[in-house]
Order: sequence, then C-alpha cells, then structure tokens
Amino acid sequence: MVAVGLAALDSVTVSTLDPSMPPIERYLASLDAVELIDLVLEMASTGSAAARLLESRAALATGDLSSLAEELMDAVRQATSARGFIHYRRTFEIGTEIQEVLDELEKLIERGGADAARPALLKALTATRRMTLQADDSGGVIADACQRAAHLYARSCVRGQPDEVKLGRWLLKFRKDSPGWPDTPLDMFAPAMGEKGLEVYRKGVADLDAEQAGLAHVQRFDVNRMLLELADHDGDVDAAIAVLTRDPEKLAYGDVIDRLLASGRKEDAVAWTDRAVAAERLGTIGGYGRRNGYWLDPGEVAGRYLAHGRRDDALAVLRTAFARQPSAAAYDVLGRFADGLGLGSVERAWALDEARRAAQRPHANGAPLVEISLRDGDLDAAWAAADEFGPGDAWWKLAEASRDSLPMRAVELHLRSLRPKLERANPRIYAEIATQLVELRAFYDAGGALDAFDALLRDLRETYRRRPTFLAALDKARLPGRG
Repeated sequence: MVAVGLAALDSVTVSTLDPSMPPIERYLASLDAVELIDLVLEMASTGSAAARLLESRAALATGDLSSLAEELMDAVRQATSARGFIHYRRTFEIGTEIQEVLDELEKLIERGGADAARPALLKALTATRRMTLQADDSGGVIADACQRAAHLYARSCVRGQPDEVKLGRWLLKFRKDSPGWPDTPLDMFAPAMGEKGLEVYRKGVADLDAEQAGLAHVQRFDVNRMLLELADHDGDVDAAIAVLTRDPEKLAYGDVIDRLLASGRKEDAVAWTDRAVAAERLGTIGGYGRRNGYWLDPGEVAGRYLAHGRRDDALAVLRTAFARQPSAAAYDVLGRFADGLGLGSVERAWALDEARRAAQRPHANGAPLVEISLRDGDLDAAWAAADEFGPGDAWWKLAEASRDSLPMRAVELHLRSLRPKLERANPRIYAEIATQLVELRAFYDAGGALDAFDALLRDLRETYRRRPTFLAALDKARLPGRG
C-alpha cells in the first residue's frame, strides 16, 4: 500500500489538483524542484529586468552582493549613457529607462541590500543631474528621475552603513555645486551622517558662509538655507531667526513667527507680528499675496491679537486686508470675526462702503460688490452694482445666480462676453465658445426664447461663414442653427 501511494504521488498531474486553483498555480504545483529551476532560469533569460531580479534574490539569500552591485551599476551606466544635447522627445524614453533601473534599486533597498544599491544610486544621482543640464527637459521626466535618485540614495545611506565623514563631505560638495536641483535637504541625510559626518558638514557650511559674506541675499540663498537647516536640526530658534533676518529687505516674518510659536514663545511671536504689520507684510484674503514665509495671513494675525486682548488691533488688521483687495472672501472673514465681537453689522456696512469706494477708482469695476451682494443673497444689489460699475470678472457668477429669475438679463452678460472673443479669428478658443453657447441655450430655454437662440446661431453661422474651424466647433457641439 505504501509503494502504491508513493507511486501515485510521483504521478500527480495538473488535472488531479484542486480545480478551484488558478491555472498558473495548478501548473506550478505540478512541477518538481528541477522543473521549477529550469522554468525560472528560462524566464530570467527573456529579459534583463527578470534576470536582475533573480540575481538580486540570489545575492541577498547567499550574501554575495558583489556581482549584483556591478550588474546594477552597469544598468545605470547604460540608462544614463546619452551624451551631448538631449532633444525633448528623447527625454521621455531616457527618463523611463532610468526609472526602471531605479525600481530595481528600490526593491534591493527594501530587501536589505542598501549598501549594495548605494554606489549605483550615487551614479544615477550625479549622472541624471548632469543630463538635466544638457537636455530640453521641459517635460520634467529626467528631473523627476533625478529627484527620485536623490531620495533613494538618502534612503540607502540611512538604512545602510556609509562612511559618515565621507557622506558629510559629499553632501557639502554636492549642494555647493548644485544648479538648484535636485532637492537634498539636510534632514534626508542627517540620520546617516552621525556626529562625525555632521561636524564635517557643519564646518564646511561655516567656511562657505564666510566665503560668501559679501554677496547679495539672492546669491547667498543656498548657503542661507543650509545654515537654516542646521539651526532647525539643532533646535536653535535664535540661530534660525538670525539667518531669516540677515537681509533687512527680505525678512521672513512668517517663518520667524512659525518657529517662535512652535517653541512656545508666544510673546515674542506677537512682537514679531507687530513688526510685520508695521512693515505692511499682511497678505490679502482670497487673492494674491497669501500667507507664506514672508507674508502673514490677516485672519491668523487677527486671531493672535484677539487672544492677547487686542480687539481693536485685530479688527484693524482685517480692515486693512479688505481695503487692500476687497473681495467676497475678505468680506466673509471680516464679518464672521466681527460677529464674534457683536460688531458684525457695523463691519459689514463699513466693508460695503469701502468696496463701493474701491469700485470708483480708475480702471476698477464692481466685481467685488457683485460677489459680496451675491454672498449676502441680494441679487438686486448685485445687479445694481453691475449696472453702475460693470460686473468685471464676476459676470458669470451673476449670470448663474440669475438663471431662474432673470434668465434674459443673464443672456445679455453672456453675449457681452462672447463678442470680444469673436472679433478676431482664433481657432484655439472656438471649442470654448461653443461650450459657452451650449450653456447659453439653457438660459434662452429658461426665458422661453429658444427661437431667439436659433436666430442667434443662424446669425453667427452667416457672419462667420468663412471660418470653417469655428463652424466645425459648432457642429461638434450640436449647435446647428439652420433653417
């Protein structure tokens, strides 16, 4: 019975395995060890990627990584072998090839081969940076590969055992010679540099700072960033502030205040906020000049002042922001803030008067007033502002708000917008015009005037009959206007 059983096991075929298994799994389960080895080797011979994957697994299992490291280095050299100027179209092919090699190197890192992958990653990083300087890489594909190589190289350093001092020297030189990319901040490499590597790097940055002492702020941007990263790494807020305030005309108020708040120094943050307000570094609300490292958000400033019992200063900040650029967003922020103080109606009335004064300035229009009125749900006031000062860019919001109650007035706004677009032949905007006409049909329909819309289309087709591309755009949008 035992002999019969062993003979039966030796003769297992695909057909006798569990039929619920996927076909490939059933097939593989039917193979013995020798057959599996032959199959794997055959598959590895079909492509370099499969071969390197097999070599990678084998090297990690046996601990012999030397041949694998050479193989990956050769792959990087081949992928980055282009010389001379690289045309835009070629960048996609080259970038894809580099990314495929980086895929393999990333897998090697994840499987414990960080030290084996590191030399090839360093080669990929330096080579791709060189290539970006000699290519029309406006698509950014080689630059993307370069940045990814930088991240992977840093990861291989953190997960492996690089020479700390050499790494510190390399990072200093790499950043010193950098054309501005890829981004290699200190925090990517600091965990791998250790105290010795960090000390070498720190001394090099200090020397570089001394060399560039007389240069303008824009020329010292990189070394200032390196100094700031060191200060943040050390948790030295005062040193960071010293870097951020080196150039009186480029004071990074936002960055200074962020660091003070993060370290719990609230009173100092308020003092710096006062300096920023005095220097007119308040951004706008809902427009250009929003909060960043150099400009402060008016809403944040108002909240900070209110927390310190400075109600009048808080309201003054929001009024200043509104007066600089009246908008529905600024009106909303000011109104909601004032509501909390029981002054909502007073501040909203002031804002409406200020928006009206702004609309009377040269080259201004009533767009802010229109949007504010719509925000308040006052369609009549919105139309009054549009009639008096012009709707500006807010015309389409006014049109949408008037679709049901005043559809034919909304039609006038659309037509006023269409006419300038048709003055000159411009095939690039014909699809946009056709889309707007489709939208316009809904307004004519709401006003019970589809016959007028058909007449409009017929007139357009007759007027611009010598613009076949325009007529084709109308046809594509199913806007016949015939008959």
